[in-house]
Amino acid sequence: MLNKQVHITDNILESTLLSSAILEVFGTDKIQSINYYSWSTYNTPEIIQPILDIFNAHYTCQYVYCEHTYGRHEYIYKSTYSYLPVVGYLHIDGDSVRFTVYSMSIIDGEVAYSSLFNKLSEIINQHNETFNTADVVKVHFCYQGLNGNSIQYERFIECCSWEDIQNNYIYNKPELEQLFSNTSPDYKGKFIFWYGDVGTGKSYLIRSLIKKWKNISKITYIIDPENFFQNAHYMYNIILDDEEDGSFNVDAPLSPSFGHRKNHSGANDKFHVFIIEDGLDLLLSSSRQSRNPEISRFLNLIDGILGQGLRILFLVTTNEKLDVIDPAFLRPGRCLQEVEFKRLRFSDAQEWVRSQIKDSDLLDIKLPQLKNKEYSLAELYAFINDNNMFDKRSKIVGFNT
Repeated sequence: MLNKQVHITDNILESTLLSSAILEVFGTDKIQSINYYSWSTYNTPEIIQPILDIFNAHYTCQYVYCEHTYGRHEYIYKSTYSYLPVVGYLHIDGDSVRFTVYSMSIIDGEVAYSSLFNKLSEIINQHNETFNTADVVKVHFCYQGLNGNSIQYERFIECCSWEDIQNNYIYNKPELEQLFSNTSPDYKGKFIFWYGDVGTGKSYLIRSLIKKWKNISKITYIIDPENFFQNAHYMYNIILDDEEDGSFNVDAPLSPSFGHRKNHSGANDKFHVFIIEDGLDLLLSSSRQSRNPEISRFLNLIDGILGQGLRILFLVTTNEKLDVIDPAFLRPGRCLQEVEFKRLRFSDAQEWVRSQIKDSDLLDIKLPQLKNKEYSLAELYAFINDNNMFDKRSKIVGFNT
């Protein structure tokens, strides 16, 4: 659960309807005193109604707004009690549900607020435990808002297991297995670099890796890496967020200081993985002069004073060759892993296709000859999809899922 101070400009970016409701319930003169408390979970029919029932049991709530746009659904509720001003915001986006309570930290309402938060936390945590071993992972997506502030939202995405896809990476299997078995990778380096042609399975493998690490790490996907490293305020807010407010340790109990979580162990037991896809501009040797501040901040995070004591790990991918990458990033001790994802040679590609097909009559089917006689995983998946050749017993899924 996240506890933050509300800035009304942030909410305008997320929902104009929500901003209107907040202003209506609290008034413009009290905006600076509002806090919000947010929970997220996997979207199932069993979780929506219990959330609303608990919320309504504490406050006789009035249904205010509902908006449906581009597959996203917003529901806004407000308390009918004038002495306990509360706004509830239910946001459904695909597989993810986020419920946020906006409230005033006033003494008279503190007991009621605490009771609500504890019950909501209990039911959502129980729901999350149901999916603890399922093929879903909570990923935080962050980007810079129009007014320069950092914005984060969470989504649950389906991921496959390493055991199901390991034969996709026959040229890198030993080193990847070593990475997947590492439960504290950030102590050996803070930078993982994957490179190779388009369609060779880098993004697909990321999903498998974060599934393996989902119980020992927090996963954040940086949508706009150019802004992330250019704007120090935006970067520090995301990097240091968990260190400052203790929200990273989701199992830590609520402290007597209302609404805040504390890590009683004295240190976070999880590391924070930041994912940057197609991050070529940050890594180019030719960018050193034009983008020196951004590159310097990045290097400081992975091997400098700024990164000391922070359990962080950056996973960066690019489709370019290694020879254009600034060697400063690949220095031993700084780079935990550097892996090239290669296209499969014809004989290996043919064997891979045979391992996927369901009909024994198709075992002798031949791949179409390509000019370079090498195949990307995307091309192979497309080939067997087009020919309906998947083994139905296999858990392996294609790049389009």
